[in-house]
Amino acid sequence: MVACLKIVGNIATGTIAQSKYLISLNVIPKLEVLLEKNKKIIRREACWVLSNLSAGSMEEIEAIFSQQSLVSKLIQMMREDEVTIRSEICYIFANSTEQGDAAKIAHFLAELQYMKILVENLYTDDKDLIYSVL
Repeated sequence: MVACLKIVGNIATGTIAQSKYLISLNVIPKLEVLLEKNKKIIRREACWVLSNLSAGSMEEIEAIFSQQSLVSKLIQMMREDEVTIRSEICYIFANSTEQGDAAKIAHFLAELQYMKILVENLYTDDKDLIYSVL
C-alpha cells in the first residue's frame, strides 16, 4: 500500500494534466478512506499525496476543499494525530493558499477554526511541526 501511495504522490507532483487525471480517477475520496487506517505510515502518505495535489492548480485545490468530510477529517487529525501527520496536514493547507484563492480559503478555514488549531500546535517540542505551522 505504501509503495502505491508513493507512486500516486509522485504522479501528483507532475504536470497539471497528470494531477487532473488522478482527480478524474476519484483519487481524493480514496485518500480520505486511507486517513482512517490504523497504520501511521498510510495516513502520512495519504496526506503527502493530498499536499502534492494542493500545490497544483486552483481546480485541484477546489477538488480537495469541495470534499467537506475530507477537510473536516483533516482538521480533526490536526487535533489528535501524530506529529508527523499533523506536519503533513499543515502543508496541505499552506500549499492551497499559494495557488488558490487565498481569501476564499482563509474564510473557509476560519469557519473550521483552523487558525486556533495551528496555534495549539505551536506548543510542542517538535521543531518540524513548528516549522510546518509557521
